[in-house]
Amino acid sequence: MIEAPGNIGYAAGVNLAMSQAPEADAWWVLNPDTEPGPEALAACVARLDRGDCDAVGATLFLPNGRIQTCGGHWQTLLGRAVALGSGLSVNADVDADAIEQKQSFLSGASMLISRRFLGVTGPMREDYFLYCEEVEWCLRARRMGMRLGFAPQARILHNAGA
Repeated sequence: MIEAPGNIGYAAGVNLAMSQAPEADAWWVLNPDTEPGPEALAACVARLDRGDCDAVGATLFLPNGRIQTCGGHWQTLLGRAVALGSGLSVNADVDADAIEQKQSFLSGASMLISRRFLGVTGPMREDYFLYCEEVEWCLRARRMGMRLGFAPQARILHNAGA
């Protein structure tokens, strides 16, 4: 347990937590309003271990059994983030390769971040206090050559702000 010196925001909280375990091979950023399935972390680690990506996202679903997101796509011209897979049943077959081709950011509610990702990209920008920190982080990472993976078997209930 790490006690922050007050409400420092999402990005600063993530950075603080990661700084407490600098020797880690990876960090699982997980929102407190999530409930990972028993296979979630193992699925993310297995995807990262394939060696062709630097950070891994999961299937986030809502209490109604519908997918919230399998990752996101940033539409530069519209300045808008689009959730991939949104609205599908959590039991739907999701094409992981198609998600990985389309995604430009991972959902901040669950991200497995490798040591390489953090070493190349650096920490989250703390001037983003709440919302879009992960979008900026992943877009910056991709510009630096980092690759994003997706583990469809990593299913995580997101109670969305509960």
